[in-house]
Amino acid sequence: MSRSAYTPLTGGINLVTPPTQLDPGACLYAVNYECPVTGGYRRIEGYAAEGPEVPGEGPILGVASLSDRILAIREQAPRASAEEGGDPQRWAALFQLDDSAWRFLAEAHPGRHEWAEGNVTGTEGGRTLFGVGQGKPFGVQLPADEAGDYVSVVELSGALVGELPDGATYAASGDTITVTDTGSRDITGVTVIGRDGTTLLTVADVLGDGSTNTTLDIDLTGIAPNDVAYITLTIGSGNYPRRLSVPDLELNYTVLADAPSGACFIALFKNHLFLGFEPGSLQHSGIGDPENWDAATGGAGEIGVGQTLTGLLLGPGGVLHVVCRDSIQTLYGTNAEDWQLKTTVPNSGGRPYSAQSLMQPYFIAERGIASLEATNAYGDFRPMQPGHPVEPLFLQNQLFTRVVASAISKQRAQYRVWFDNGTGIYMSPAGITTVRFPHQVAVAYSGELDDGNEMLLFGSNAGMIYRLDNGATTFGGTDIEAFLTLAYNNLRSPSMRKRFRRVFWDVRSGSDANISILPDFDYGRTETGIPRREFIQFLLGGGLWDVATWNNLSWSVPSLGQEPMNVAGTGTAINFAIYSKSSSSPHEILGYDIHFDHRRPRRG
Repeated sequence: MSRSAYTPLTGGINLVTPPTQLDPGACLYAVNYECPVTGGYRRIEGYAAEGPEVPGEGPILGVASLSDRILAIREQAPRASAEEGGDPQRWAALFQLDDSAWRFLAEAHPGRHEWAEGNVTGTEGGRTLFGVGQGKPFGVQLPADEAGDYVSVVELSGALVGELPDGATYAASGDTITVTDTGSRDITGVTVIGRDGTTLLTVADVLGDGSTNTTLDIDLTGIAPNDVAYITLTIGSGNYPRRLSVPDLELNYTVLADAPSGACFIALFKNHLFLGFEPGSLQHSGIGDPENWDAATGGAGEIGVGQTLTGLLLGPGGVLHVVCRDSIQTLYGTNAEDWQLKTTVPNSGGRPYSAQSLMQPYFIAERGIASLEATNAYGDFRPMQPGHPVEPLFLQNQLFTRVVASAISKQRAQYRVWFDNGTGIYMSPAGITTVRFPHQVAVAYSGELDDGNEMLLFGSNAGMIYRLDNGATTFGGTDIEAFLTLAYNNLRSPSMRKRFRRVFWDVRSGSDANISILPDFDYGRTETGIPRREFIQFLLGGGLWDVATWNNLSWSVPSLGQEPMNVAGTGTAINFAIYSKSSSSPHEILGYDIHFDHRRPRRG
């Protein structure tokens, strides 16, 4: 008698449950698939390059976004030492992506950078992106909302924003802005650009016969101060052109000069800016004033954590989790007068650059993905192990020692972490899968555009910046190769041999795709004949009126495909290995309906 059974797919990878006891909707392995919270398995979206290669050398040291502006940090060629016989000086540069090109914004310390965004002052225009990379912390603010009204060149000069090299200054007198370099470097390449994009003064206008000087006068006689947008100039050889801009057209970069140097981690908590130092020091600014680090008068302070510090993470209930190498500690309170640091997890900590918060804190511990769940006991937390199903991956491959970056996707409810071997793990409430990129992730950032859309970025070892998801159908131009091996399904009769005949796959996709599917029987036993690989092709993408996105649906096609596939084989259980390689939009495999006959009980 012919029978049929439907199996919904969900659950993600499970490497700890015996194959005979595994839920048939789970999978044995998945590469470049994800687990949507709605169920099924979805091939991931890819990523696309944001601009050309960032100038410099080595991996990207930091990437971030502020509103719709993308920032990147990369190390530069060493400079000759200012002292005779001294070692070359390492340095890095902060760039802004401007019209598909990277434009120098400021110098930076050549260390790995971490970020925190917020408004500690509570004032209009106080939104700031703070960064630190083992040097002095700094802040980047959006341009002013309105253009200024400058009645003189002196007033214009006082309003300009931008960073000149150390030892270079500028000042205005009358209609002239004078730039001076105390390091005896030549000042060249001066131009003045107007608000309408025209060049108000060229290099020839300023330099005349082309001679260079360590002091240069920029004469703006006859030019209305309100017509000036910015001034560009180059000081010394080997330096990027610098820009002095009116504040409504340029990001405002400010070094927190009074803050301590050397921090690796940064967070905004209770209107304080916190800096985490790897040896075990946690220092904070005055309340509402990230530039005030005077403990005697400004409310700044320092807290010792007693262990190697590996991250700072905001937690639910208004707490700051201090992630250490061998413990998790939690800071309670509102200011320096009532801080309380308690040990939440005493004997297990988190790896650097793995801590993220998505409803609750997640991080990588010795046995894989761990989290802290808030309890009702006086606001405390208890450790959890949501990564238990993939624990063998971390133990066998020592992945817990190889974390390079992490991020969250709020839209997909995912915690994402990447390793130094080109692989990564995506975890959602529906399950865990793995990813494999052709470009090595060096740093990552989770941001948000002003319209609410997500901005997930990563910087590569080769100096490129990529935006994840956002409709990308390739890995930076490379086809996406995806594997999915489903769990074995005994159809609730583990001792009964069955004759499998046909499978109907529930597939949802936004474009054409070509998927190969290989069945297997009896948990891979060699006594069973080798089955034939089958291919299914489909064009889907229908949607519901007033529900689907207009540009993401196709007319006169179904929203769900039920694709048939022949399976000729006998066994007590069956599973499927699924493979695709394409530059098409992602497909979702939601479940399958299998047709079979019962044969006989298996014999010993």
